[in-house]
Amino acid sequence: MGKLKEEGLEKFFFEDEVMPIYREVTVPMEAYGVDLDTELIEKIHGEIVEDQKKNKEIVMKSLLAIPEVKEWVVATSMENYPVSHKGNWAQRLVQRYSLPLPKSEKTGKYSLTAKYINELEESNVKQFLLTGDDTLIEDVEKARISMNLWKESNDGDYINIQSKKHLGEIVFGYMGIQPKVSGANTKSGRDKFDMDMVKDLAKDYPWAENLRVYNRLLKIKSTYVDRFRDRQEDGRYYFYFKQNGTVSGRYGSDAQQLPKPLEEGEDAPVIMKYVNIVRRFLIAGNGRKVIDADYESLEPHCFASVTGDKKLQEIFNKGWDFYSTVAIQTEKLEGVSADKKADNYLKKLDPVKRNKAKAYSLGIAYGMEAYALKMSLNVDQKTAEGLVKGYLDGFPQLKEWRERSREEVKAYGRIQNYVGRIRHLPKVQRLYDKVGDRMMDWRFRKELETQIPPKYIKKDGEIVKTISPRDQVTQAYRDYRNGLNNCLNFQLQSLAAAVVNRAALKINLKAKELGIDALCQAQVHDQLIINVDEKDAEMFAPYVQEIMENTTKLPGVTLKAPPEIANNWAEGH
Repeated sequence: MGKLKEEGLEKFFFEDEVMPIYREVTVPMEAYGVDLDTELIEKIHGEIVEDQKKNKEIVMKSLLAIPEVKEWVVATSMENYPVSHKGNWAQRLVQRYSLPLPKSEKTGKYSLTAKYINELEESNVKQFLLTGDDTLIEDVEKARISMNLWKESNDGDYINIQSKKHLGEIVFGYMGIQPKVSGANTKSGRDKFDMDMVKDLAKDYPWAENLRVYNRLLKIKSTYVDRFRDRQEDGRYYFYFKQNGTVSGRYGSDAQQLPKPLEEGEDAPVIMKYVNIVRRFLIAGNGRKVIDADYESLEPHCFASVTGDKKLQEIFNKGWDFYSTVAIQTEKLEGVSADKKADNYLKKLDPVKRNKAKAYSLGIAYGMEAYALKMSLNVDQKTAEGLVKGYLDGFPQLKEWRERSREEVKAYGRIQNYVGRIRHLPKVQRLYDKVGDRMMDWRFRKELETQIPPKYIKKDGEIVKTISPRDQVTQAYRDYRNGLNNCLNFQLQSLAAAVVNRAALKINLKAKELGIDALCQAQVHDQLIINVDEKDAEMFAPYVQEIMENTTKLPGVTLKAPPEIANNWAEGH
């Protein structure tokens, strides 16, 4: 209470946002849940399992057809199951040659004692079982037995395509392909094999695209299909909503994990099929409808308003698409338009180019510099620097806002958003007071490492950890850099959260005022889903739109949240 009063946040906490939303929105949403189309979930479960299997078979068949991979399979199986005249290897040899050895009633295994082996007819196999001399067994037989044993231990597969270790050994060691980033990138010192590597391989190797698809299907199945299938309660699923889970005021929720619909060309058709069907699992229920209202480009609207940049605000006031405008201006695209109604609307003609602009449209506003942009877009440093400079020069008031915000957090160690929420970033102020902006200079950091002693962490008087000067300086630099960026993104993300949260509160209060059976059922990113008695849906939808667009007024821009009445969460999105 003392802190709230000191910072003037009592009204914000008790009347405007935090506690009212908890009482009127968060708790009711968690208790309400959502009906599921269980028949559709079961159908999709069967289909995705089959599509996983198809892609896996293509990967396995393609890899095993590569001589280098076959060599790896033989070498690895022999390594894991070396030739032996005892144990499982010998058991499989006896089985392969149908040797008349007795079996133990208890274990079901052949008896490999010298007594019984000596009773066998003379052969190389008999002598091997007696002496262990593996020169008596042909190389092809050795490989075949080891491979079959290894196959059994790998659930019937010679290659575990979910094992980054297996795939890394094949690709780097046997196929001779260079890693994306050379060097010891894993704890064990191996070159790193990850999804970025798979995407790169897919450009030249069709099997790698099947592997990428397989991995994506695996994720979709476990994250969405299995979750609703296994955790539903009598055909209903209950999302969790953690109102205090983030510093911005956005909900921490498993509802936020729902995939955003993909547009044509954004991924392989089979991936799009399953991503775009997930929301169809979630239905309004018998005699019910959902009013689905999603803010159009909410964070960019907040961005244009908070920065006060007239050019940014013009984008929305003219009804243009934000990301298309930025892409056209930044990359100097010709023959395309940011006008959503135009025939040459960029999103229609080149959605990939528009989506690419998302990496820097808000990224630069959030403090992204050229190096991070270079890595994000996979371009060279000069191109990235040009994008950052061009973007900031094109929106001068945005540039001023970035500088102004950073000066504020350096001076006070905190930043406040448009509606009053505060984020404390005291490390920025403390570091700035000590060394100023020199922390951003790598030469200064190097010099600083020579001036400070190691830091010792003690427990019960004993040193349990030593933090080197280099690690101390690195951490301080990260804290400072991240704080300077966090003071920017907090203002935008927390304002967007407040816009959605306050609208949800007003919607539920309006339903009570009108005496209708309607409730904000879920919040997914910038989307509100209101479950309503079907007889009241048409009447209540205009109220939902008016509340969402006008509860929080943002200077310089007009919010838009057109509602859709639907039977499930996909139809209206």
